[in-house]
Amino acid sequence: PYSDRLKYLIIPDQAAALEAMRAGKVDIMDNVPFQQALEITKTNPEIVQIPTPRAPSKTLDPRNDRPPYNDIRVRTALQKAIDLPEIARNYYGGAVEPYPTSLTSKYMKGWGFPYAEWPDDLKDEYAYDPDAAKWLLAKAGYANGFKTNVIADTSADLKLLEIIKSYLAEVGIEMEVRLMDPTEWVKFVSIERKYDQLSYRQHGTLGHTYAPLRAITRFKTGYAANYNMVSDPVYDNFYAQSLAAKNLEELKPVLRDANERIARQHYSISLLQPTTFSLCQPWVKGYGAQIHATWMGGGGPSMLSFYAARFW
Repeated sequence: PYSDRLKYLIIPDQAAALEAMRAGKVDIMDNVPFQQALEITKTNPEIVQIPTPRAPSKTLDPRNDRPPYNDIRVRTALQKAIDLPEIARNYYGGAVEPYPTSLTSKYMKGWGFPYAEWPDDLKDEYAYDPDAAKWLLAKAGYANGFKTNVIADTSADLKLLEIIKSYLAEVGIEMEVRLMDPTEWVKFVSIERKYDQLSYRQHGTLGHTYAPLRAITRFKTGYAANYNMVSDPVYDNFYAQSLAAKNLEELKPVLRDANERIARQHYSISLLQPTTFSLCQPWVKGYGAQIHATWMGGGGPSMLSFYAARFW
């Protein structure tokens, strides 16, 4: 009864992909946001929904090497201007935890620096407080706020970005959204580093499940994926410490300290770590979100044929 062929469709327009799923023209669809999954439940309750914890978390990413975001007070102000618990409650329907994250995903038990272990003074820097955000902006020389822009990947959650835009407007930050398709975004932001203010994409810069040595390089000076343009000697030293570690027990505290440094320096603005959904038609058997896992870092395309061979 097993399938002998798998046809993997690339449908850039998510609305078109969802419509194909509703019509039964697509058997399996992955990486579906909570809101769209909720709509599918209303129109097609027979479609099976499998929650899939997502890593990394969503972030708003400032250029740390240029004004105004080379000032930690401005980056902290952006974080305090955003009400994460309200977003978790109203936008995600309570389906996500209302806590920020640092570099390492909460799903990597025993590694990193989970929010529950953050000291109160650090938690306070992430607590919603628009008055404190305005005070920080004034201290940084922006008492009347400022205008900024964000280069946004069109495949990202743009509804969430509009919510973030409204929060920032409340503290005097007027954010213009400039859209780019994913390929253009990677070239403009990640490769050529032409953006000058903020960037936003489907996959954020925090909450990773990377192996520790790879994770620590994320904000290392000169690293290829460090499009936040962080250059921090204190942080760079964690990489040297990680290379000198003789075993995992020596490596764990280095990763923990690197996480705390990231959280305190606000290299990225944390926007929660949502759960997404894998959808499959009721006639598909043997599927448990394996395609999502393989294409999101759980083995890569080489594992896709292994799992798909067992669908029926």
